[in-house]
Amino acid sequence: MRRFPDRVQPAADIAGQPAVSFDGFLVAFDPATGLPSRVRTLDYDNIWGDVNYDLVFSNWRDLGGVKIPMSRKAELNGRTVTELNFTDLQINHPVDSARLQVPAEARQDAAKPAMRNVPYQWVMRRQFIGAYMD
Repeated sequence: MRRFPDRVQPAADIAGQPAVSFDGFLVAFDPATGLPSRVRTLDYDNIWGDVNYDLVFSNWRDLGGVKIPMSRKAELNGRTVTELNFTDLQINHPVDSARLQVPAEARQDAAKPAMRNVPYQWVMRRQFIGAYMD
């Protein structure tokens, strides 16, 4: 949003907090801190129909000069479906690059990466349904 301010548009409040629209997402801000509190996208559920899919941020901490939400949860129409709480986080912590190398035998038969628009959100959402039918 900082890089493309012309794409930011006013939006109706979300959960009583001021919000803006940006490239198909609604972003609500905590009035006390000015930090994002909720990112919403509209989604379709095979049982509930149209749903609000929210990523809710809280417990912001300053780590290395960057504000990071240590608590994150995903909600479907206000119902928590996943929750993630960091207890410790290090930014740009050095990692031995050898630990990141994929063995040659694993690479030879690996599928090629997707090169088009892939519906990642639907893949994540299918986990909430509880069954993969295909």
